[in-house]
Amino acid sequence: ILELDRAIDTQKGLATETAKTRKSDEADKRATDQAAVVDDTDLIRRDIDTLAPIASEYLRAATDKMQESRASLSSNDAVKKRVLDAVPKQEEAITQMQSARRALEEQLAKAEEVKEKPENTLAALRELQEKVRELIQKQEANKQETAAADRKQLPGKAPKQGELKD
Repeated sequence: ILELDRAIDTQKGLATETAKTRKSDEADKRATDQAAVVDDTDLIRRDIDTLAPIASEYLRAATDKMQESRASLSSNDAVKKRVLDAVPKQEEAITQMQSARRALEEQLAKAEEVKEKPENTLAALRELQEKVRELIQKQEANKQETAAADRKQLPGKAPKQGELKD
């Protein structure tokens, strides 16, 4: 996520610089810079490909948009046209990268939840075990009271047995 944040920041900076581009040599430099961001993003995509396939797909879409932007910046068109073609593609790449970040955060949250679950399950089982022990003690006490009681007192003991049953 941290590496992706850096790539997103770099892409945002590049989009800002591309929008300010007025000369042909500047556009060529932006194309080179875009290629570097493509490489960084693709490395991140490869790292998470099996861990977070949804995020990986967003990054694949982002790199495609970056490649289109780079192609626009490298073309032989007028600088203004190159910039006008490239900036929207760069913005779309940023959107895809941000979607990938959200997908990564969700995947991380799921992984942490699974990691914590055994402890929570164990704690819940221990709590349940303690409740069962208490119930056994109460049932034994009720059994002794009932055994010592007179037949006429037995109907009065029924509600207590019903509570234990519930």
